[in-house]
Parts: sequence; structure tokens; C-alpha cells
Amino acid sequence: MKELSRCGLGVDKKRAEVISAEQEDIMWCKGILGRDTPQKLLDTLLFQLGLHFALRAGQEHRNLRIGENSQITICSELDGTKYLQYKEDVSKTNRGGLQHKHLTPKVTRAYQNKMIPERCPVLTFEKYLSLRQV
Repeated sequence: MKELSRCGLGVDKKRAEVISAEQEDIMWCKGILGRDTPQKLLDTLLFQLGLHFALRAGQEHRNLRIGENSQITICSELDGTKYLQYKEDVSKTNRGGLQHKHLTPKVTRAYQNKMIPERCPVLTFEKYLSLRQV
């Protein structure tokens, strides 16, 4: 085992590549991200929620709920600026058991993008909710 480690085997951890701002711009320009088709809407929503709410594991994406017991709510500031608020319940580091009861769940916000409305996470989420069948 030690010999393999010295040779460099098993030393590198698998990591996801970071998507740069330039790569994100390319995805928007080429039409990979958008709201004009159902698949693009889902892909864009998944990308934006993962980006703004720091959803790390795939399980965190799969555990997202919509409806009465949703973790994501649409709120607004006093000046009328809308934002999405995400309240984490269970994650990779907080499994929700007795050992983790002292941990405070993370609460993050994704604010409305008024400068580039086609890239706004609030509008994307609202469109998803309006098209979603109950």
C-alpha cells in the first residue's frame, strides 16, 4: 500500500471541475441554458440552484422538495427585490440525527437578477412553478 502511494496511485481525489464565468456565458450564448424548452428549464434550474445554494452532493439535489413542505421559498425585501430562500434540512454534513441536532441548518438566498433577467434564478424558479403539474 505504501509503495503504491509513493508511486502516486490513489493520491489524487476525484473532484468536479469548476465552471468558470466564461464557460457559463458560453452555455447561455449557445442556448444550453435557458427557459424556452422544458429540458432547458430543468437544466437551468438545476444549475442555478446548485450554484446559488451550494448544493454539493447529488443527493442534495434529489432531496429538494416543492409544495407545502418546500425548502425553497420566494420572498421579497422591503424595496420589492425578490429572492429565493433555501433552508437546508439534511445534507452531506448534517444527516439530521441526534448527533447533528446542535448544528444550525444553512439558510442561503439567491437574489433577483434585474440587470440580466433571462439569467434570473427567481424568474426561472417562478416559471418552473407555473408549468409544474400538481
